[in-house]
Amino acid sequence: MMKLFFYFLIIVLHFSFLVFHFVTPVFAAGEFETSFHSTYEIDERANATVTHRIELTNLSPNIYASEYSVTVGSTNVRSTQAFDDAGQLELAAKPGNNTTELTVFLDKRPVVGSGKTRRFFIQYQSWDAATSVGRILEVNAPKTANSNEFRDYSMRITVPKKFGSPSRIIPEYTSLRETNENTIVSFNKDKLKSGVTAVFGTQQSFLLKLTYYLENKSSVKTEKTLALVPDTSRQKVEYRSLTPRPKKIETDSDGNWLASYELESGEELTAIAELVVEVNLDQTVPVPTGNSQDYLGESVYWQTQDPAIKELADKLKTPKEIYDFVVETLSYDYSRAENGGVRRGAIEALNNPVESICTEFTDLFIALARAAGIPAREHDGFAYTTNPKLRPLSLKKDILHAWPEYWDKETGQWVEIDPTWAKTTGGIDYFSKLDLAHITFAIHGKSPVAPAPAGFYKTKDNQIKTVEVTPTESGTDESPKIEVLAYIPKILSGWKKNRVRFEVVNKSGTAGYQLPIFVDSTYTITNPGTNNIPVILPWQTLVETIELKSPEGWEKTSGSLNIAVGAVGKTYDINSDPPISKSAAVAGTIAIFVTCFTTEIIMFFTLANPRV
Repeated sequence: MMKLFFYFLIIVLHFSFLVFHFVTPVFAAGEFETSFHSTYEIDERANATVTHRIELTNLSPNIYASEYSVTVGSTNVRSTQAFDDAGQLELAAKPGNNTTELTVFLDKRPVVGSGKTRRFFIQYQSWDAATSVGRILEVNAPKTANSNEFRDYSMRITVPKKFGSPSRIIPEYTSLRETNENTIVSFNKDKLKSGVTAVFGTQQSFLLKLTYYLENKSSVKTEKTLALVPDTSRQKVEYRSLTPRPKKIETDSDGNWLASYELESGEELTAIAELVVEVNLDQTVPVPTGNSQDYLGESVYWQTQDPAIKELADKLKTPKEIYDFVVETLSYDYSRAENGGVRRGAIEALNNPVESICTEFTDLFIALARAAGIPAREHDGFAYTTNPKLRPLSLKKDILHAWPEYWDKETGQWVEIDPTWAKTTGGIDYFSKLDLAHITFAIHGKSPVAPAPAGFYKTKDNQIKTVEVTPTESGTDESPKIEVLAYIPKILSGWKKNRVRFEVVNKSGTAGYQLPIFVDSTYTITNPGTNNIPVILPWQTLVETIELKSPEGWEKTSGSLNIAVGAVGKTYDINSDPPISKSAAVAGTIAIFVTCFTTEIIMFFTLANPRV
C-alpha cells in the first residue's frame, strides 16, 4: 500500500506555525492535486481550535493516499481528531521534541480513480496559536511551505470582538468582516506569500523591576554610570521609582539614558528602578533621531571593510534584501544560546552560519547594511515570550535579546526588525512591522558594546535575577512635571548686559519632548538663549541662560521677567540701579569741569610767562 506523507511543522512566535509539505519519493509531484484550507477559531480565553480541511485529488487511476501526517511544532495540542463526511477517522498522536505528529489513516475508506477527490479534516485545540497578554491579543499562523504547488490554499481567522479591532494584519487580507460576535479575517493563496500575524489592540504595557549592582574597586572616588531603560520611537517609559536617585541623568548620542552615581573607594551600591513601559506598533514618541551618517562605521563585530562583507553588500542593495539573506543563511543554535555563547560578530557568522544566536543575526545585518551605505544600529533588551524555544532569548546574563534597526531615508526614521525571530518562527514577518513584545534596554550605535543594558550590572558574587518583566493592563499616564527656577541678582547693573541663569527641572519619572521656551521682559532682551528643549529626561535638570539690559538713565528702574517652558511659566520682579547715582554723576561732572578749567588756566599762564 502506497503512502502520502504531509508534514506540518509549527514553529511560532508565542503561538504560530511553520508548515512543511513533503511527498515521499514513491510519488511523482503530478500524481495529486492538493487543496489546503486552515481555520483558526479563537475563543474568549484565547484558546484556538485549528481545523485543516485537506482535499487530495487523484491524477492517477491506481494511486491513492493511505496515510496523511501533520507535525505540529508544539506539545500544547489537545482534543485531536480527524474526520470526513462519513464520520470519524483513525488518528494517532505521537509526541516529539517540542512537536506533536498527527497521523490520519485513510485506507479504511479509500478513494480510488483519476479525478476523484478525498476530503478530510484534521482538528485540534492549540494553546500556542494565540495569546492574550496585557492589553493585546496576538494570533500567528505561518504560511504552508510549498503552498505554491497547491491548487488552492486559504486561511481564515475568527476572533471574538471583546479583543477589539485589529491594529496590525500581515500580509494584506482578502476580506475582513465583522459580525455581532466576531471579527473574521480571510486570506487566499495570492495573499499568503508569508505567514499571518494579526494583532488586536495597539499598545502593550509591561511592569519592570530592574536591579543594578555597582562597585568601585579603585582607590579613589569614582563616578559609575548605568543605563536606564530609555524612550524610543516605539516605547514610552514611566519611572515609578529610582532609588537611590543618581547625581545626574543625561542622554548620549545614541539615545541611551545614563544615570551617574559617585562611589567612594571600595563602596558598593544597589540601585533599583521600577517602571512601566508602553510599547506601540507605530512610532509615536518624538525622540531625537541623531545624525544617521554616524552609523556607517566599522567595529570589531561589524566588519564593514571585510572583502566578503563588501562583496555581499554590493549585491544586497536594500534592507529587505539584507534581512532576507540573514534569515535564509543563518541557523539558530539553541544549545549555544542555553550555554551563554560568546559573541562572534558578522564574519564568524558568515563562516559558521549553523551556530548562530541573536547577536550573530544582528551583527551580520548591521555589517552588511553599513557596508551597503545603510545606517544601522543594535538594540539590546527584553523580548517577552511564553515560548522561548520559538522566540529565543540568548543574551544569557538575564535572558535578554538583541535585534537590529536601520535608517529609512524615505521616512527619516529608525526601523526596528528581528531576523532572529523570523528564523525561529519559520517565517513570521518581523520586517514590515515589529511586534509589541520587544522592550529596548540599550541602543548600540557608536559602540557595539556600550552601554551595558540592564541585566548586566552584577557583582562577581551576586548572580541573582536582576530583570523582572510582567505584562499589565495599565499604561503610562503621567506627563512631565516641569518647574522653572530663575536665579536673578537682587539688583541688576544698569547700562550693561546682565546674565540671568534659570533651571528647567523635570520632577517626574517621564520624559518631555520639544518643549518651547518663551522669554519676555520689560527690559531689553539682548540674548534670549535657546527657544526649544528637544528632550528633558526624568528627574533631569537643564540650565539655560539669557541676557538682559536695563534702560539707560540715572534713575533706579523696576520691571518684570517672564519665563515659560511648555505650558509652565513664572514671572519674576527685577530691579536695576544705574552705575552711579544722579547726584554723584552731577558732582562728578562738575569736578571734571573744574579740573579741566583749572588745567587750562595753569597752562595759559605757563605759556604766557616762559622761564628763561
